[in-house]
Amino acid sequence: MKHRILVVDDSPIVVSTLSKILQEEGHEVITAMNGVQGLKKARRMAPDLVILDIVMPIMDGFEMCQRLNANPKTADIDVIFLSAMGNLDAPNSGQFSKVLDVRSKAFDAGAIEFLGKPVAREDLIERVNFVLWAKRFGGDHGQED
Repeated sequence: MKHRILVVDDSPIVVSTLSKILQEEGHEVITAMNGVQGLKKARRMAPDLVILDIVMPIMDGFEMCQRLNANPKTADIDVIFLSAMGNLDAPNSGQFSKVLDVRSKAFDAGAIEFLGKPVAREDLIERVNFVLWAKRFGGDHGQED
């Protein structure tokens, strides 16, 4: 099943790589280079899913995610954060509590999944497919109220 996915990241390489992977999986991909552009495109194009970086110019990913969730027109769009800031496997992830704080802040902002950069192609596809499957069947993605 084809889904519309919005990729929001300020790195052209990341945007290009994710777009290629997702398009090869049969998805329609929309891109934005910052949170302001991403928010506008989400409102206008109603994606099924947003893959969102944290650190970006103009508006960061946390604020974009909060604004998506605060707007009734976009509140049902699922968000997966993809960021190096919360990568538990990074060589200098010795500051474990900082990594957990970033992940906690992402979920508090309204995300339903968090992937660390770099992400393996298989992990990205698996998580995207799961989130889209759960949405299709009305799942709550395992989160509690």
